[in-house]
Amino acid sequence: MKDNSARSTLALINRTIVAYPNLRIMKTAMNWLKKCSLLLYVMVTAISCTFIESADLPLISTPTPPPPTATLEPTITPTKPPEKYSVTGFEEFVAEVEAAARGQRQSIVNRYLVNLPQYPLVTPTHAIFLYQGTPDNVAVIGEMTNWIFEDRLPLTRLSTTDLWYRIEPYEPNARLDYKFLIDETEDILDPANPIRVPSGFGFRSSFAMPGFVPPAEILPTTAETPAGTLTTETIDSQALGQIRTLVVYTPAVPPLNGSYPSVYIHDGSDYLNFIDAAVILDRLIAAENIPPLVAVFIPPIDRRVEYERNNRYVSFLTDEAVPFVRSNYNTSSNPAETGSLGASMGGLISVYAALNQPDTFGLVGTQSGALSYGGDAVIRQVELMDTVDVRFHVTIGSYETQVAGTGPEADFVSANQRFVDNLRPKGYDYFYEVSPQGHSWGFWQATLGDALIWMYNAP
Repeated sequence: MKDNSARSTLALINRTIVAYPNLRIMKTAMNWLKKCSLLLYVMVTAISCTFIESADLPLISTPTPPPPTATLEPTITPTKPPEKYSVTGFEEFVAEVEAAARGQRQSIVNRYLVNLPQYPLVTPTHAIFLYQGTPDNVAVIGEMTNWIFEDRLPLTRLSTTDLWYRIEPYEPNARLDYKFLIDETEDILDPANPIRVPSGFGFRSSFAMPGFVPPAEILPTTAETPAGTLTTETIDSQALGQIRTLVVYTPAVPPLNGSYPSVYIHDGSDYLNFIDAAVILDRLIAAENIPPLVAVFIPPIDRRVEYERNNRYVSFLTDEAVPFVRSNYNTSSNPAETGSLGASMGGLISVYAALNQPDTFGLVGTQSGALSYGGDAVIRQVELMDTVDVRFHVTIGSYETQVAGTGPEADFVSANQRFVDNLRPKGYDYFYEVSPQGHSWGFWQATLGDALIWMYNAP
């Protein structure tokens, strides 16, 4: 059908030309030709489209452009609000109080303090000391200032409220004692802090940073532990010309090897009364951290005289106290199982006794030892004498730089460092640790167990 239509169109054109031979007719024929050509174009186009539509061929068309890629808005993570009791949270609290109307400031303070987790407020890096009251001024003194008045840390009063505060950075595992100094005349315990430690000068407030981990043997517990026995003995000392008291701890279990190791502890009454050393021994022995041992707690009469390298006191120990205990309490005569231990000046006499009587004392525990006394006498003694068979456990607090005064002898940190620096080249077996603490029974309580474990578990 499509071919016949095309032939009919051509025949019409021929007939038209024949029928009009003259020029006029030719012009008319040309017009018809143009019209017929246009008609032919339309018909051919229609034929082509019909053919394409009937064929099983894919359509060719202009590709549809892809939709524009959506532009994603950047994800915005909401800023976490600061913890209420963090340093930043506290600073925002201070700003809130200062910006508030005068009549609202105290109520904002009271709301903030009502759920405060502890006093002082401690964060991983800072302690925030807080005091409520209306004195003229408040300051912190303590181990961080070596209890020196001139180095006190003044608190700032928060606007018109009764709250005073100070933010101080400390080591993550620090543990320190402190007091408040009111109007530069009266030092008091922190009334909001129930944690207190004893000292030779009365109780002190204490705080620990979050990284301080107290040893298990000093933590409160409901577990029952077999308790050792404390027996008070007296000796008529010929060396000292005095009647001396010994408080002897015997464990609740028998010795492991026929006789007990022993440790002689200076300032013995303070170790018993301030830090309950007998309970620490009970727990260490029950946990099998140390072997069952006998501990001899020796109260001083005049510690400054007795402990400052006093040869008469050393004779009392080696010639009277030790033989008495060995005869009555089944303790070993092996120096490697016999120790001398003490804190501060008690640490000094422990070192001195062992250096001069290594056949009696083969173990030493010195806690914050006053090793600088006598112009570094025991430090120089280690350097000058031949090496003896004694093992040393040495601990010192990093804040013990001005203990009971000023000058070279007051810097216990440097003195203990000089001591171990002399032990090292002489080949001594020793343990040395500096902790972020001060000259405190809290420090000595926390490290007594470590000292005994190291001393009585020979490598």
